[in-house]
Amino acid sequence: MKLTKRNIKTIVENVILLETSDDEAIEILTDELEVEEGVINTVNFLNSAQGMDPKVRDFLDASPNSDKIGVTDTSKPCGGFVPTQKEISLKKSVGWPLSKWSSAEAIPSGDPTGGFGNKVDPDTGVPEPSRVTVAGNLVIDGHHRWSQVLSIGGESNPLLVTDLDLPGSNAGEKLAVAQVGIVATMDSPGPVPSEDNPVDDNVLGSKFTAEIVKGMILDRVGDIMDSGAPLMGDDWCDDAKTSPLGKQFFGLEPDDDTETVRDKVATIVGENLAALPNFDTAAPSRDKMPQFSMETEPEDVFDNFAQGKVNFREPFGNVSESASKDRWKLLAGI
Repeated sequence: MKLTKRNIKTIVENVILLETSDDEAIEILTDELEVEEGVINTVNFLNSAQGMDPKVRDFLDASPNSDKIGVTDTSKPCGGFVPTQKEISLKKSVGWPLSKWSSAEAIPSGDPTGGFGNKVDPDTGVPEPSRVTVAGNLVIDGHHRWSQVLSIGGESNPLLVTDLDLPGSNAGEKLAVAQVGIVATMDSPGPVPSEDNPVDDNVLGSKFTAEIVKGMILDRVGDIMDSGAPLMGDDWCDDAKTSPLGKQFFGLEPDDDTETVRDKVATIVGENLAALPNFDTAAPSRDKMPQFSMETEPEDVFDNFAQGKVNFREPFGNVSESASKDRWKLLAGI
């Protein structure tokens, strides 16, 4: 087609007509976004063509409701939390602390990263702690940092958390609100951030007894972990048995031989991981779980929650009177 002024004008007019209006965006959210239906329906909507419409997304970070959600940085014992995802990886739970003794030494702090790789506080020059995101007793994001601390330190070990006072009567609703907060904070209207890499070494569930988990650990001795070091390698065992923490965590003695060290450690860690409570009944598949740090900075999402900027429930905005009448006529079939 030859581009003439008339053709260009027609194209521009059609684009303008196709653009979603404010009223249409509000009506879409009113009809389709119901966090009470749970995280699966919420994510499916947010990933739909309507849910990713730029105009629709614009209304998610401009709440007229001022629903401020409490955000509290604190420390709580590892025991008592309930996972909201269905799988916990053995490798992700023990890979670092059982291959790098310095990682195990960080466990008592409640931050298994020990600050490694964390953002540095510009005022202090010290890495900021890595916190697990929870909502009361529900783990929302950071399941494997929780399981790292629990696997080594046990249920009484403190865990650094950011506790969100998410609304909702169950885990599915709370996860849905979390996902809306993430999407509302994103710079562009893309899909909901997700991770769905398969877990082939799950240890979550009643069938994973202490003996079974212990066997899984011993079967992986010498395997190279994400740290680049082998699981319970000779050097790790030497460091563990000569450290006061080795005795505190695992009952190790300086004169224990390497095989004894491995057996003692696998026994305790197996017992700790076997004590993981089963996942919440509303737990979705992994690809529907909130990921606060993939496309956003967690602090930015938390700030939006705290300031009441996340638009997760009706009213999503004020529909003009004429648009409202047209909508009711359409619903009534007039």
